[in-house]
Amino acid sequence: MSNGKRKAIAIFAYWYPVAFSPSIINSATALADEGYSVDIIVDRYIFNDIEITRPSIRVIYCTSLPPVHRAGSAQDSSSTNGTKESPTSFLTRLANTLELQKPWNWLVTRFHLKWFYERLLFLLGAWKVVKGRDFSFFIGAEPEGLFVASVLGRLKRVNYCYHSLELFLLTDSSSRLDKLRKSLEADANRGAAFTLIQDEARAACLIKANGLSSQPVILLPVSEPGPAVTQKTKFLHTRLGIDESKKIVLALGGIFYGNFSLEIAMQTISEKWPEDWVLVFHGFCSDAAYVGKIMESSHPGRVYLSVDPVSIDELTILTASADIGIALYDSPDDDNNALTIFSSGKIAQYMKCGLPIIVNDFPATVAVVTEYGCGRCIHDVDSLIVAINSIDSDLAQYRERALKMFSLKYDFINYFSKVISMIGASSNG
Repeated sequence: MSNGKRKAIAIFAYWYPVAFSPSIINSATALADEGYSVDIIVDRYIFNDIEITRPSIRVIYCTSLPPVHRAGSAQDSSSTNGTKESPTSFLTRLANTLELQKPWNWLVTRFHLKWFYERLLFLLGAWKVVKGRDFSFFIGAEPEGLFVASVLGRLKRVNYCYHSLELFLLTDSSSRLDKLRKSLEADANRGAAFTLIQDEARAACLIKANGLSSQPVILLPVSEPGPAVTQKTKFLHTRLGIDESKKIVLALGGIFYGNFSLEIAMQTISEKWPEDWVLVFHGFCSDAAYVGKIMESSHPGRVYLSVDPVSIDELTILTASADIGIALYDSPDDDNNALTIFSSGKIAQYMKCGLPIIVNDFPATVAVVTEYGCGRCIHDVDSLIVAINSIDSDLAQYRERALKMFSLKYDFINYFSKVISMIGASSNG
């Protein structure tokens, strides 16, 4: 990019934990490296501050909607974490008041008024951010971010793309609201300059569901910038007081039922659990009761919780202190969960640090893990201990194959140059 004033790009994301999204963070960083000024425009604080210190990247909370904190957080639930008071704040308080009153409560529930209202706040808040500034391109993350990018793109005559992070597909039991959301996503997607999605299987689902025909679809797996980390650390041992002789099975990400966190922890009470291994959960949870149940149902001294946030750089150092990574998901009949091998931030992080993985035996996952020999696939959580022992018996080789897998499939640099080229070709001005 030529010298002078930086061209600006806005990334819109609604109700999404951007702080834990390598796709958004790495994309913004790569765009900044190319000379763009990047605004990440989100509706509210979710679980953790988005820690980016680059002067050319701004993180903007564009509404006064209440933040979402981790379980056990000391932060006051009314804090906006740096969100500026906006003209819609009075309306937010009024809506929250009316929602508690009858018959307003029935009306809000029956006609999904809060659903529409909060998304309208996001649209208006985002418009306030972009209306007085020239932008070259918009990126809409997830359906709501896409919708805002499409509306504001039309108003400002700025081209946009769709960054699909989670597959949103309809079923026979989908509600009218889901159908409306899908219709809005599909319409906005068809108007995009191009679409970003993680792999061929997910792309095929989205192309069919949204009626895409000739629109370019670029594959951008959830990936991490290299190089791979070959040096082990003792970060978790020191942080949590774990004996340095112990090997660590690490479960990154959300601590909740959809990741089988409780069931995984319960495996540690088995007499077959290997004595030289411990289990660490590092991530976020909004349900303190669920966290308590995990600790009550696990073996003392074998399960550790790490819920305090770390920086992006520290996360890599943290992961490098573990030896195996777990990435289990619920609902195999849901394509969004079944097609996770290239859409999981934790798997990309494990590969970067040479951690062999234990994952679901979903067909697409089995094919990749079997081809590259970078871990074990299990049908249910009861097979976890067998998988740990199997990897442990040849840990050095598994580790070597995981690092090779990173360089081949999970290094961000392998993919984003094409995205940069497409943005350049589609940008305004």
